[in-house]
Amino acid sequence: MGNQIKRKKRIKNKNGNGLGSIIYLGNSRKNCYGIRVTVGWTKDGKQIRKYIGYANSKNEAEKIRSKYLLEPNNASFDTITFEELYEKWLEDEKKLQEKAKNGENVKALSKKGLSRYTGVHKNYYKTLYNRKFNSITNYDIQAIVDSCTAGYYTKSDIKGLFKKMNDYLESKKSTNTKYINIGVEEKSDMHKPFTDEEIKILWENSNYEYAEPILIQIYAGLRPSELLSIKDIHLEEKYMIGGIKTEAGINRTIPIHDKIIPLVEKWLSSGKLNISYPTYYKHFKKTIDTLGIDKEHKPHDCRHTTATLLDRYHANDICVKLILGHEIDDITKGTYTHKTNRELIDTINLISV
Repeated sequence: MGNQIKRKKRIKNKNGNGLGSIIYLGNSRKNCYGIRVTVGWTKDGKQIRKYIGYANSKNEAEKIRSKYLLEPNNASFDTITFEELYEKWLEDEKKLQEKAKNGENVKALSKKGLSRYTGVHKNYYKTLYNRKFNSITNYDIQAIVDSCTAGYYTKSDIKGLFKKMNDYLESKKSTNTKYINIGVEEKSDMHKPFTDEEIKILWENSNYEYAEPILIQIYAGLRPSELLSIKDIHLEEKYMIGGIKTEAGINRTIPIHDKIIPLVEKWLSSGKLNISYPTYYKHFKKTIDTLGIDKEHKPHDCRHTTATLLDRYHANDICVKLILGHEIDDITKGTYTHKTNRELIDTINLISV
């Protein structure tokens, strides 16, 4: 009879998929209700479950289950396993890499560095995958290092991965505000447009290093990451399709100024700019430094220069927003649909520096 009661309670307290379940563990335990959730699946399709807590009544167990479900990503920092934490850390690292690739000022591992850490995770940490991360000590990591037959740098990566995950966990659960990222202050003078004299220097030295890609940016209003990713180019029709970041900026029509048609053909159509942002940044800085142009300039200043020049020549505001990929408010969206490629080309050609 007792076994039947236990079985009935197990069935009665099951919830929908992903919502966890409350299990009666018998009256021999003080906290006789266990709360468990599914955390994965085996290769043969069986559930992998873990207990997230215990309670002495069904109501208390339900509170624990509800609290767990309200936590971000259904993960409790006190019970999270090594593998669960690793997956979250890896996901965030990949996001940081993508931001860095798009020119954002973030601290991210290099592609090679992340590859090294995923390698030691796969080859050396398997015994800790299902351990609660908070239960892992230096003794456990030392045992892994001592059993490693590879060289010093692999052992350094084994230690480094654990440190990075530990720091990552601390940043998520800590109440110390130093871990709260609010980005970089954007000052009104953050971007400094190129002067007419500086643009003239670039034209006079267009065969040097990366002067021509810089001129393409200035005369097209491209973000550096857009410059490096554009593939859809129509030279005869004098426009490109590209852009990133905002809804208004993605896959927009970008008119090609008459002066840069040969530069676009040489650099973009040929694929010569299929490089990373850090590589482009290095060439950009070397070019302006060698040519005696203000060293404070950054690649994004080119786009700011475009906006400044279009404003100088009193360009149509809607055309400017379309060229730069800026949002257009509801009041002017009707005008938005009537701007043709010809109008955008005429607008960009107002720049006569």
